[in-house]
Amino acid sequence: MTQNDASLRQGQMIIAALAMGVSTFLVITFFVPWIGPPEGESSDLFVPLMGALGLMIPSCVVMGLVVSRKMLAPLAESLRSGAEPDAEYPAPMRSADLVRAALTEGPALFGVVTYMLTRHPAALVVPVLGVLLLLAQIPTRARVQNRLNDLRRPNY
Repeated sequence: MTQNDASLRQGQMIIAALAMGVSTFLVITFFVPWIGPPEGESSDLFVPLMGALGLMIPSCVVMGLVVSRKMLAPLAESLRSGAEPDAEYPAPMRSADLVRAALTEGPALFGVVTYMLTRHPAALVVPVLGVLLLLAQIPTRARVQNRLNDLRRPNY
């Protein structure tokens, strides 16, 4: 395995592990009946927790976009000046991907905790979407190459 393959594989494994962590935690909640209200009863925590989650999601999305763009700016400038990336999956891109994945994982885990405490089925939407988004963020050679091409564009 070359260094290039290793860096891509490492990014894939880390982001997949984040998705598996949320998935595992979600499955565990179904086997922990003593947390949350008794079956059929509602919790007074649902509205405040979903409100907090509603604030957390856009904050994480904006933060992910801003931080990622900032982290990739030097790489974009280097690529636009004609330099070639130092690896198939350059370190700044890998770091930006991991930050975005962590910012996806946070609300997903909060959604699982909300479900654990309230047992309200609507709280499951966020963790399920979070896992799907994490899986969609797993880097592939084609995605990395497309993003490198995007970074070469002057409007990035």
